[in-house]
Amino acid sequence: MTSRLCLLTLAFFCVLFTGYAQKNLKEAIIVSNQSDTIKGFIDYKERYKNPTAISFTTDKNAAPTRYTLNDLNYFYVSGLEEYKRYMVDVRQDKEALSTISEKDTS
Repeated sequence: MTSRLCLLTLAFFCVLFTGYAQKNLKEAIIVSNQSDTIKGFIDYKERYKNPTAISFTTDKNAAPTRYTLNDLNYFYVSGLEEYKRYMVDVRQDKEALSTISEKDTS
């Protein structure tokens, strides 16, 4: 009985890890910090928040390269989603809205 339980547990984890390791390559475009545009494939994963890194390859049979947030300006997964990095300044000064003279609403 114990050997069957061990075998069943091992089979479960093999199936679990095999499913996790599979690639889900979708057509994509990335734009580097140097404004180079590259067409290829992103290993697409559904996201619940902004990604911190992606796996990208120009050939489906090649190993993907990992790009972090600091490596790219933009990426687009064909028909699914796109992300653009913006650099903004954030101030934590205390300022009342009534003291702001002009409000740009464009």
